[in-house]
Amino acid sequence: VAARRNGDSVEMDDFEKATDRIIGGLESNKVMSKEDREIVAHHEAGHAVAGWFLEHADPLLKVTIIPRTSGALGFAQYLPKEVYLQTQ
Repeated sequence: VAARRNGDSVEMDDFEKATDRIIGGLESNKVMSKEDREIVAHHEAGHAVAGWFLEHADPLLKVTIIPRTSGALGFAQYLPKEVYLQTQ
C-alpha cells in the first residue's frame, strides 16, 4: 500500500488498509444512495451493539460501511482471542 501511494516508508495506516483489503476486498467505486448508506450503517451498528452485549464475543475493532469488491457493503471487524501454546 505504501508503494501505491509512493511513500518513503510504511506507516501504520498502510498496515490497516492492507488488512482491510485482505478481510473485505478492494474498495468498490459503487455509488450508494443516502438511504442505502443509512440501511448499511444501521445493519453494521447492529453487529457492533450485539457484540458489545454478548458475554463471550471478541472485542470489536472496527465497523465500516465502505463498499467492497467482494460484494460486502460494510463489515464489522473483531479482535481475535489470543491463543497461547501451553506445555505440560
